Amino acid sequence: MRAPGMTVRSCFMKQPSHLKKLKSRSDWSEEKGPPYMIFRISPTKMETFKVAYGDTATRLSACVMPPKLTDETLGEKPIVVDGTADIITIKNETEAHYVCALLNSTPLRTLAYSIALAKGGVPYKRFTNWTIAVLPLPPFQRDLEDCKELVRKSKEAHKAASNRDLPHLKECEVAIDELVFPLLGLTREELEALGQHHQLLSGTFST
Repeated sequence: MRAPGMTVRSCFMKQPSHLKKLKSRSDWSEEKGPPYMIFRISPTKMETFKVAYGDTATRLSACVMPPKLTDETLGEKPIVVDGTADIITIKNETEAHYVCALLNSTPLRTLAYSIALAKGGVPYKRFTNWTIAVLPLPPFQRDLEDCKELVRKSKEAHKAASNRDLPHLKECEVAIDELVFPLLGLTREELEALGQHHQLLSGTFST
């Protein structure tokens, strides 16, 4: 099994034109490291909380990522998202969990799935930045109890997911839906219809 660095190096050695372009970057030098290293990373993106979501999936699923993570072996390190996910930078943890809860709600999942690009056939879709950008996200209101409860339920859902407690995770998702549909001006009947619509589009609907 090849180490990641060896694999990347091998790929670029087979594509000298790519290697030449990387070496031509004005802010790269041999002293900094190999030409395929990642740099020019925005401090804003590295030092803030992030809401990450999978690029290709059967439904929109988001999670909150802290700026740094502490590992027993590596110590404290910044978190960098790879090419299979996209991120939204959020200035603080509270609002990050609020946005995350909205994205994990049935109404916004259904809308996102409806407009996302097809990817490899049903039920897979590609959730790009523009897919998320056009979603109707109600603004966070710090003094509104429903917004506070969405933050709490998002944190609770993260803990359940971390513990692989799927029944409790499902309970959190149901609770999030109950809080989100009034914020979007929907009725309970419309919430149920949207849930069925998502199942129908993704091929998981059963009578």
